[in-house]
Amino acid sequence: MADLDMTAPPTLRVAAPKPKMTIYYALLIIALLAMLTACLFMFLEIKRFGGFGVVKGKVTSVERRVPLLATIGGLTIEQKSTACLTTVATS
Repeated sequence: MADLDMTAPPTLRVAAPKPKMTIYYALLIIALLAMLTACLFMFLEIKRFGGFGVVKGKVTSVERRVPLLATIGGLTIEQKSTACLTTVATS
């Protein structure tokens, strides 16, 4: 009978409290939804233009001279600048 007195009843475990929904968790969820929405719209935009890696038409590069004018103290200075434009010609 002495052995029965030495056994202790099992201890009950108390579950940890569930983390509360704070503003930081809400902001993380909003940011996740915004990123997923942006990815969806980007995919739809790429699909609208023919898919990934597709270029419609012939790609050409055009070099054009654009004059730059600057006025300093009533004196006009003209400088020639080169701008490179890339255009896609659709057929």
